[in-house]
Order: sequence, then structure tokens, then C-alpha cells
Amino acid sequence: MPKDVDDPKAKCPVGSLEVEVVAVNDTDPEPQRIPVAGASTKVNGPTKPAGAKTDEAGTRKYPGLDPGAYTVSVRLEGALLERFDGDPQPPDQTKTVKSAENQHYLFEVPYHWVEYKVHDGKNHPLPNVPYKLNHSKTGKSPVVWTKLEEGKTKPDGRIYRKPTPKGAYELVIKAVSNPKWGAGEAVADEAIQMSATVTGFDPGADATFQILDAVSLGRTIDTVATKVGGRVEEGYMKASWTPKDKILRGNLISSKAVFRAKVGSEEVLSAPLPVFKKEEVSCLDQDGENVDIAIKFHLSDGDKAYAITNEGSGNARIPWGRTVVRVELLRVDYTRLKFEAGGPLRLCLLPG
Repeated sequence: MPKDVDDPKAKCPVGSLEVEVVAVNDTDPEPQRIPVAGASTKVNGPTKPAGAKTDEAGTRKYPGLDPGAYTVSVRLEGALLERFDGDPQPPDQTKTVKSAENQHYLFEVPYHWVEYKVHDGKNHPLPNVPYKLNHSKTGKSPVVWTKLEEGKTKPDGRIYRKPTPKGAYELVIKAVSNPKWGAGEAVADEAIQMSATVTGFDPGADATFQILDAVSLGRTIDTVATKVGGRVEEGYMKASWTPKDKILRGNLISSKAVFRAKVGSEEVLSAPLPVFKKEEVSCLDQDGENVDIAIKFHLSDGDKAYAITNEGSGNARIPWGRTVVRVELLRVDYTRLKFEAGGPLRLCLLPG
């Protein structure tokens, strides 16, 4: 039976509207339309439904609306303001909802992205490099950084994140670099400093110096534990090592050592450092008087070492692992030579 259009009880078919909220950014090298779930929506018109939030697809549908003009408001709140740019909030939209039709309201909000490319000195991408990405809401001094994420660079050396909060960013590569010995040579039973630059690791993180034979890196001579100092973006590790005679014997086969500075899975190898043993030398003439003299030591590997006595005493620096096979004295008469060669102090009578 047909309806009487003049009957006040007779109603036109209802309509509906759908709200869609997406995040966009045309400057993104990989542009994408990202659904914004959890955005607050409010509808105002002839029918006044309760407000609701968008679903995982970034949409919210309002059915059963009487025909007429409807104004829709969308607000980003709470955590959404961290992920997307809700300042200012998207402007309200007013459209007409018709009978038996669905009206679509599209709201676009900006998202932010950040990209870094990690290359070597020849502009080759560096994959699998550990990093830490820090964020500051303002970037104003004094800057307070908060760790946003950490991971490893992609195969193309990129670090890429979206959506990401608005603000300032700091990329800290996790690395151990710039290994340095505290001197140009090490002497048995004398302390020497070791250091390295550390970035990307928290102060107080465990670190180690592993001392190795320079020609046999699988041979560990000694290990020294320490902690990372300084700041995350500009840290260091340092320690003192004493190459004790009893540790070197049987462990250092060559005459040079290196150290491996390590924090977590990151490590760096130092340059080789010559290791010497001090040999005490005493020179006396045939009357038992002290003699100042230059002495040349011929070593087992064909190399030479030298010593000059002062008031009859001096020191010869012999590369570790080498033995003295012959001695030259710059005198013509008989001289007694007393020196330590890997054992007790000995006294010898040698012709000039």
C-alpha cells in the first residue's frame, strides 16, 4: 500500500555517512596512504549519533541518518599526536547526506618520515651496521634525547622510518673505533695504556681489551675488562695493561702484540706494537772498574740491539722472543760483561 506523503508519520528513507582518516606525505620517497586508527570522530546534524573512533582501516560508519547537512569533526589525541601531525587539527567538513545514500568524508593528516644513508669513504653503502636513532620533541638546547629505535642498516645502507614523530633526530652508529696504544712500544713488566672510541653504547656497558699475538690472532695473551665511559654519542673505553714476564712466556711467540677492543658485537683491532724485554748490562774492566761503553747485541733473527753503559751500567732493549747470539764491545782489552738474558744475571769475561 503506497505511503501518504502528507502523513506526518511517514518518513523518507534514511542515509549514512562514512568517515575515513588517512595520513599522507607527498615528499616521502616511498609515499603511502596510512590508515589512522583510533582517531576521534563526531557527527552533528539532523540526527546526532554518539561519537566514535576510527577502526583499524581508519574508517567509522554512521548509519540511520535523517537526510540533511552534517558536519563531521576529527581529532587526533594522545599517542596519535606522537605518530602523526595533529597541529593544527584537520578542519571540520560539512556535506549533505541524502536518502538511501552513503556520504564519504575523507580527512588527510600529514605524517613524517626520516631517512639516513650510511656509506663508507668511497660512497659504498654499508649494510648491517648497528645504530641507535634518538629523538627530541623540540631540538632546543639543552637537547634531551630519547631513544626511538635501534637496529641495523638495510642492505642498501639505509635507515628509514615512517610514520615518525615531529622533532629533531640524532643518528648514533654503534661502533668501536680509533684504537690506540699509550706508547710506541711495550716493555715487559711495565704498564701501558690502551684506549678506543665508542659510540652508540650506554655509559657503563661492559667492554674488554683482548691482547693477542700480532702474527697469530687466535692466540690470546691476556684479557682486561673495563666499562664504557663518556656519553652515548661520544664515548670511550680505556684500561691499563702490564705485559708481565710470566704472562708473555709461552703466549707471545712473535715480538709484537695487538689488542682487540670490544663492546657487544662491535670490535676493532689495534696496530701491532713492539714488545721488548729489558736486559740489565754491567761493564767492568780487568781491574773491576766501571766502564762506559757502547755494546752491540746480535740477535737470533739477524737483527741488532744496542746499549750504552753509564758508570758501568745500562739497559738493552731486546725484542721479545729473541735471544742474544753474539756481543760486540767497542774496546780492545779484556772486559767483563754482565747481563740478564732470559734468566739470572750473568757475568762474562769477553775479549775486546
